[in-house]
Amino acid sequence: MPVIKKALAEDFERIYPLLQELNDTTLSKEDWRQLFVNHCGGEENYFGYALFEGEKAVGFLGLIFSRRLIDGSVRKFCNMTSWIITKEFQRRGLGRMLLLETVKLNDHTIVDLTATKDTVKMLKENGFRELEDNVQLLLPVPSINVFSDRCSVEFDRGAIKNYLTEGDLKVHNDHSKFNCIHFMIKSTDGDCYVIATMTKRKGLPFAHVHYISDIGVFSRHIRHAMMKLCASLKVLGFFVDERFLRGKKIGYSIRRRLPPSKFFRSNSLDRGHVTDNLYTELIVLNLGL
Repeated sequence: MPVIKKALAEDFERIYPLLQELNDTTLSKEDWRQLFVNHCGGEENYFGYALFEGEKAVGFLGLIFSRRLIDGSVRKFCNMTSWIITKEFQRRGLGRMLLLETVKLNDHTIVDLTATKDTVKMLKENGFRELEDNVQLLLPVPSINVFSDRCSVEFDRGAIKNYLTEGDLKVHNDHSKFNCIHFMIKSTDGDCYVIATMTKRKGLPFAHVHYISDIGVFSRHIRHAMMKLCASLKVLGFFVDERFLRGKKIGYSIRRRLPPSKFFRSNSLDRGHVTDNLYTELIVLNLGL
């Protein structure tokens, strides 16, 4: 019977063959190794749970730990990633064992942003609630009001850092090593720092927003900024998880349903507190929608 253990940094070489079975040909070995690096200086010294039969890894559920400031208090988060069991052990319910070990982290808000049809039932049975199943596609549609909006977009990372709060500067530094787009919308009524990644839908280029520092500034000025953003980044539009917008309406946006829903489990927070995709596999592994 396989034994479940915390997955440590030195276990990567044994777990890597499992990760290769996930068949993401866009990810190199060094990309996968990022799941075994403490990117934000948290207290945890492990990176999920693994099942070993002897020296061979036969199952893995990765966890990306972080600390977030929510309503003035530091909260513990972890993002589930790369949940896999070898075919020979799938019928033994060992995937459930990995999940049950994870949900023992009662003081963490646990987030799964890439749930599959095979895992949704298990998640719901173990206290996970739906976090998100819709995104908004923002398009660069010009209008008279857009051209009268006096705001600018800053891409220069050095300049952006000069305007960041202490909290956003940490977010910037923690995510600076990843393949992210960082920009700032600057306006007379405030600034908004945004982090996004490139993605494709049906082979066409888009950007996926993962963090918005000020939804008020974003909602008021993003339509003006979209023209420059799409031209500069050579994308057709921006996907934004609907919960990020907190009920704000963006003109000329299209609602799309996510194929896999996103889930979370928390004893202290509700879905309104999980308003970004920072410190998750979507950024660490640069995964698309």
